[in-house]
Amino acid sequence: RLSLVVKLDATTYAYETTAAVLAANAWNHVGAIIQGGQAPIVVVNGAQATLDVGTTIPAALLNAAPVDVQARIGASENTPANFFPGRIQQVSIAGVALGASTLAARYNVGLLAQGRTIPA
Repeated sequence: RLSLVVKLDATTYAYETTAAVLAANAWNHVGAIIQGGQAPIVVVNGAQATLDVGTTIPAALLNAAPVDVQARIGASENTPANFFPGRIQQVSIAGVALGASTLAARYNVGLLAQGRTIPA
């Protein structure tokens, strides 16, 4: 399964996909959309993954400044067993929430760059 953890100030919000979504030993494209007051969206290989969402991040918290945001990609805080042993490349963080269709389009561009066919 894929975990998404957002730590804002002293509060941690953790989400996990309800099923295994990453292909082992393969190129995977993962994107996350986080907007206050809404459930986060995770898009894996162009398709929206189902998340086990317990609580949403309050909009007021995301809109407040300054906010202590801790970001970890491929690791979890103080838990060596949860480190990702593979390679992570082409990481980007947008200052605005992108839509699921935009994330899917970025996935398709990656497929084309590899000479692969875009799924129908």
